[in-house]
Amino acid sequence: MPVEEWVQYIKSDSEFRVVQPQDPKDKPRDAIWIDPKGKARVLFLLLNGAISVKDPDERIIAKMKKVALRLKAKVGGDDGEDYK
Repeated sequence: MPVEEWVQYIKSDSEFRVVQPQDPKDKPRDAIWIDPKGKARVLFLLLNGAISVKDPDERIIAKMKKVALRLKAKVGGDDGEDYK
């Protein structure tokens, strides 16, 4: 996924906050999701065109599915399994 498409999405979703890169020359590419029910904060990283989240639980996977639906993407695990 292109960085621009991801950043446009996270700016449109009120549950996300853009993470500003340390180097001001770099473009933003990562985001923090603030779970509106549990108030957990989860880092969503853009790596090699894919969004990565470390150790997602059921609530995080549910959010990942919502994001994937909007971006016409799919959610998969580290072992290649699809989350449907």
